Amino acid sequence: MLKINGVELEFDLLDANTAEKYDECMKEMQGIKDKVDGMSVGESIRYQCNAVFDVFNNLFGEGIDKKIFGDKVHLGKCLDAFECLVTEANKQAEDTSKKYSKYSPNRAARRGK
Repeated sequence: MLKINGVELEFDLLDANTAEKYDECMKEMQGIKDKVDGMSVGESIRYQCNAVFDVFNNLFGEGIDKKIFGDKVHLGKCLDAFECLVTEANKQAEDTSKKYSKYSPNRAARRGK
């Protein structure tokens, strides 16, 4: 369970539908720094926050951004929430990798000796 700003979210990267949505969201976030180049500070903040809102809405359902962030369009809070999400995704991927490593051919060969 992932908890962001007091809101509990079910995030399971081992679920194929969730993984596909997550991958698509991460593609959308790539290059965002270039997209805001030349915008005013306010426009840049709003654009970046809306991108984060879209990530959460796409992953957890439309309107979840309002539950997490309220009516604020605050870049610091958005980036903190996004970082929590990415950290959890990386943790789940690492845990899965550790499980797979138990069955790697090298380990099986060592156990046979």
